[in-house]
Amino acid sequence: MQHVNISQLLKELSDLSESEINIDNFLKEIDVFNLASIDQLRKACGNERQAKAILLKISNVAIGKYQYLRGHSRLIAKPFGLIVDPCNACPLACPGCIHRKTNSDQSNIDWVAGYLSQNTLDQLLNKFGPYAINTQYFNWGEPLLNKNTPQYIRESRRFLMRTSISSNFSVPFCAEALVASGLDYLVVSLDGATADTYNKYRINGNFELVLSNISNVVEARRKLKSKTPYLVWQFLLFDHTQAEADLAEQIAERIGVDKINFAQPYDVSRYNAAINLPEKSLVRHRVFNMQIGSAQQSLANAIADLHPNIDEQWEILWQSQIVDCHTEHRDSTTCRWLYQDMVMDATGRILPCCFDPIREPTSIFGNIHTDIDPFNSINYLTSRKYFSRQRRIAHATACAACTENNSTPNINTTHLAPYFFYAGLTKNCFEDLANSNIFNWGD
Repeated sequence: MQHVNISQLLKELSDLSESEINIDNFLKEIDVFNLASIDQLRKACGNERQAKAILLKISNVAIGKYQYLRGHSRLIAKPFGLIVDPCNACPLACPGCIHRKTNSDQSNIDWVAGYLSQNTLDQLLNKFGPYAINTQYFNWGEPLLNKNTPQYIRESRRFLMRTSISSNFSVPFCAEALVASGLDYLVVSLDGATADTYNKYRINGNFELVLSNISNVVEARRKLKSKTPYLVWQFLLFDHTQAEADLAEQIAERIGVDKINFAQPYDVSRYNAAINLPEKSLVRHRVFNMQIGSAQQSLANAIADLHPNIDEQWEILWQSQIVDCHTEHRDSTTCRWLYQDMVMDATGRILPCCFDPIREPTSIFGNIHTDIDPFNSINYLTSRKYFSRQRRIAHATACAACTENNSTPNINTTHLAPYFFYAGLTKNCFEDLANSNIFNWGD
């Protein structure tokens, strides 16, 4: 078999993505890249479906970069990050959250009750799973309220995606089921080292239950001989919590978390005048355990049951999906969220990002049950056009009311290259993958 230098092909694709090549010819080059690479990658991985999944994801990132740089409003690329709420509810009422109970500015929040069903998740994963690199099973709800969350994590891993959740951990759940799911990354929100301090912000939370749940997960990992999930204690530095940071660090080391992260929170004083930011936040982190080998263990478990939909999507050439992409601009900025991620609530409603779901102007961009192509719904098209027409457009969406600056992409080698190493690529196959510009969407 003729050796194919995949690194060189990647470099050529990256150069093409930034050149004057038209979309039709670029997609031809993507198909050539995939066909030229599959045999070598299959040999390197030892698993044909794994090789197909990796190439689908690489080519999707490349096409996404091409379309992002040109401000296309209609996309051929699929979202490579999926953000899913297993449950739209939360038992806590933290200030600033949409689940807070006593604020007068809730009338414009558009949030409905519901639990994620297997059917709803299947529709999302069958459309986008072969192309996406990670599923984040959390947004506004508490993921562990849904008893099926471990099963949903397993389903994402069948598409060779990394998985993560962030939880308040103040609910009962089966720690062994969560560990056995193959979850890669787990963030526990615990702001305080004593119950009194914790409950000032985490209203309705149970401090002792959180600590007990952490211990149960650590024990479940030991029992199941698992290095995952990588367990992070996230501690928000408010004025009333910062004094307990050192004690929290001691507790974290004692109970067996892998890392504690002291983070800067949003200012929520407008919702609760007693919750303020400190004059100087002592942001830092401490790592107790690197869990070396966790990625290899996670990959070995995932590739044993990869989804057959990967084979089906592999048979569809990118060039056959050509559409009028409506290039709207080349020089002006746009929002990276509209090109990289898709957010879905537990009922199947599609949102553009993780910010507050609002009624007017709407942040509901579609529905996985009713839209054939939810990533190109009318609200997605409108929002992408909004940035390219000097913000003069009649049909406004929530993007018109956004105060965040997302014009600079955080899509780069630091975020994407580690995934492909996780997915089974080695230096023997992708010698210079970490330096490939195909993963850098910025300047």
